[in-house]
Amino acid sequence: MNKTYFQTNETNDLQLLYELNEHEHWFDSIQPTKEKSQIDAIAKHKNRRFGIELKRRYVQLKTYKTIMIEDYKLASMMLEWTINKLEPLYICFLHDAVLIFNLLKLKSMPKLRIQDIKSEGYEKMQYQERRYLLDITDAVIYNYPCKTKTFS
Repeated sequence: MNKTYFQTNETNDLQLLYELNEHEHWFDSIQPTKEKSQIDAIAKHKNRRFGIELKRRYVQLKTYKTIMIEDYKLASMMLEWTINKLEPLYICFLHDAVLIFNLLKLKSMPKLRIQDIKSEGYEKMQYQERRYLLDITDAVIYNYPCKTKTFS
């Protein structure tokens, strides 16, 4: 397993969130979660608390009509809402935009895709991985280019 890959990407994604919030002031506070948590940060805005999963996708907005989320992350985020009232946000940073999915406000049932996925972090092929496809029309689309450097 390439632990550096995971740590580098988590750090980079969190930096993108900090930069976006510095620009937009959406959250009063952002606190990173512990390593291996299914959510990357807990943010507060007035009396609301958010459990945020962050993802960097190296594509343009027009590339795909859906964005994938792992089934176990989706389930974990919904449980955090049910038990701890952390409103589930899935934030995807693209080259030219940011997609913000409030998982409580999806308008359509995401399709399930089962496929083999090459994992750079685990340095192997993951077989029969389950991913839900979130329709981009369910996201708030914020036209904001991601300026933080890309790590390899």
